Formats: sequence, C-alpha cells, structure tokens
Amino acid sequence: MKMNRKNKSARGKQSFLGAWIRNNFITGMAVLVPVLGTIWLFFWIFNKITQAGLKLMAKQTFWEWVTGTWWTRTLGRVFVLVVLVSVVVLVGIFAKNFFGRQLLKFSEKILQNIPLVRRIYITLKQISFAFLGHNKTVFKEVVLIEYPRRGLYALGFVTSISLGEIDQKIPGRVLNVFLPTTPNPTSGLFIMIPDKKIIHLSMSVEDGMKMVISGGAVMPEEGLKKLIDDEVLPAVNAGEVLDKTQMGDITDSDHTESQEGQT
Repeated sequence: MKMNRKNKSARGKQSFLGAWIRNNFITGMAVLVPVLGTIWLFFWIFNKITQAGLKLMAKQTFWEWVTGTWWTRTLGRVFVLVVLVSVVVLVGIFAKNFFGRQLLKFSEKILQNIPLVRRIYITLKQISFAFLGHNKTVFKEVVLIEYPRRGLYALGFVTSISLGEIDQKIPGRVLNVFLPTTPNPTSGLFIMIPDKKIIHLSMSVEDGMKMVISGGAVMPEEGLKKLIDDEVLPAVNAGEVLDKTQMGDITDSDHTESQEGQT
C-alpha cells in the first residue's frame, strides 16, 4: 500500500514538473518569437532595399572593396540606405517649394493624359496619401457591425465618410468601413453602411487591431477591467495565473492523494 502511494506521488511530481517545463517553454517562445521575428524582418527589408545599390557600387572601381568581407558589405549597405533616405528628403524639400510644386503639377498632367499610366498613378497616389499623408490615419475609429447575420457582430474600422453619388443615393450619413480578417488584417471586406446601423466603440484603433490579429485573445484594458469588476475573471497578476493544464495536473494529484489519505 505504501509502495503504491509512493509511486502515485512520484507520478504526480513528474506530471507537475512536465507541465512546469511545458508552460515555461511556451512562455519563452511567446517572448522570443515576436522579438526575433521583428529583427529578422528588419534585416530582410534592409537587405532587399540595399541589394541593388550594393551591386551598382561593386561595378565601380573605387567601390570594389564593398564586396570583400561581411563588414565591408554591411558598411556599403548602410551607405546605400543613407543615400536613399537623403534623396527622399531632398525630393520632399523640393516638392514643398514653388518650383517643385509647379514641376509636380506639370508631371501629373503628363501622367494623367496617358490612359493606362493614369489609372496606376492615381491609385498609387491615393494609397500613398492615405498611409503617409500629414495628420491622416487610414482607420478613424473602431465600430461593431451586425455581420454576417443578425445577432452576430464583427469588428470593423471606419476609413472615411461616403460622399458624392453614394451619399446622394443612400439616405442619411454613410460610412466606409473595413472588416479585416483574422489573423491577417491586410485582407478583408469593404462595406458602406448607414451610420445609424453602426455601434461606435471607444477603444483605440491599436487595441481593435490587437483583438483582430489575436482572434479575440488579446482584449483592451478597459474590457479586462470590466470582466474583473463583474467577477468574470479573477483579479490576479498575470504571473499568478496558472495554465489550465497545469491546474488540472495539480488538482488530479491532490485529489488522488486525498483519496489515498481517506483509504
């Protein structure tokens, strides 16, 4: 009887140790993946942007040394990046003065008179101004829309107010809303919906995007506070929350030991 109790106690300790290792491994991966992923993405973009400039430099006799060691190639890439940034800044400065604006208007007239190029240029210009324009953000606010049927709600982002022909044909204020997909918010559905059928939310666009990407696993602080106040979630620190699997292992081992004690 005593040997059986010792064996069960040893199995309980092994189960607890396995759960402890597994939970800490998952936590470590959750910390390292976004950090290492960000670093990898930065260097990947950095290499792609500077690769063409580095090849161009290598063809010149004076810059042949950049193809030597890893350090010289990195130095050459940094130099190319500095040159590119400087060129973009100079173009921005030139576009703000009188002569630059006149030249830009003249170039736009030429591009807009070419049938195929006109559509490409206008589309790219609208996208660039939407994402890079001063004091502008693509998403204005977070809203809830009854979609895909009554009783179900989807998280959306208001991009603008519908104007022109759309505003004239649909009575009332109409908003343009983007419904992103999970976990990839770069794709989604664009809908135009009357303002009276929209539920406006106070959460920030950043918090709304976190909810979409995480599939609802990451909630805004206000939502978590309400759940804690309503006693739906326990008011404990994140470090004190045990994984459900680990809690199950502990509970099972405690239950087994209590039954043995009763026996």
